[in-house]
Amino acid sequence: MPRRFVGKVALVTGAGSGIGEATAKRFADEGASVVAVDINEPAAMRVVGEIRELGGHASARRADVANPADAEAMIQYAIEIFGRLDILHNNATSGVIGLIADVPVDDWTRVLAVNLTAPFLATKFALPVMIGQGGGVIINMSSDAGLMAEYGLSAYGAAKAGVISLTRSIAAEYARQNIRANCISPGGVLTPPTLAFIHAVDGVEARMKQAHPIGRLGRPEEIANVVLFLASDDASFVTGACYVVDGGSMATKSVNLMGLPGL
Repeated sequence: MPRRFVGKVALVTGAGSGIGEATAKRFADEGASVVAVDINEPAAMRVVGEIRELGGHASARRADVANPADAEAMIQYAIEIFGRLDILHNNATSGVIGLIADVPVDDWTRVLAVNLTAPFLATKFALPVMIGQGGGVIINMSSDAGLMAEYGLSAYGAAKAGVISLTRSIAAEYARQNIRANCISPGGVLTPPTLAFIHAVDGVEARMKQAHPIGRLGRPEEIANVVLFLASDDASFVTGACYVVDGGSMATKSVNLMGLPGL
């Protein structure tokens, strides 16, 4: 396995499961010191324990990424523990299902806070650190739902569309300071929330597979592969981009994944 990140420090939010867990472990495998951030501290600690068992360097930090004080503290924690911050992967997410008229205002607010405000906060506090050390990489997590309307996912989709615009703004404003910023728009991936959704909604697994020409859902490790590429020097001329990693689902017409009335 290549060791592209020896001497680098990567902070991954939502690192306690799914894509975040897979990404944190891959960074550690390739030599990075990892700060695994999650609102579920035991989950983050489990991931860190597994990294350390394999000889990697990692430390866990609990944070509500939508809370400004927590966001600032997690960046400072990376500096205190490992001395620098080279890679920020804003991966933590939250969602709510429902038609627009039925979405509670509090749910809308929380989904935007976790998916859009949180990447802004982490980036805001990370930028002075990265600029001061000569550069860095920021990788945000968007979604296919941020590129086209996903029936029943208005709040999530609006937030993820905002992530794409935020990423482009970071890239445009800080490229001259040697900061690269890109985002990834996955399709359906076998993460714990997706698995819970599959178990809760009758027929959704078949519809999700139908929506992906590749005929299956993605694995967290497959998204982690793209995160690591974008974080590496292999992507040194890539900034302001949105990488669609979705088994071809954006290449086809929409499927009503939720099975809600109206389509």
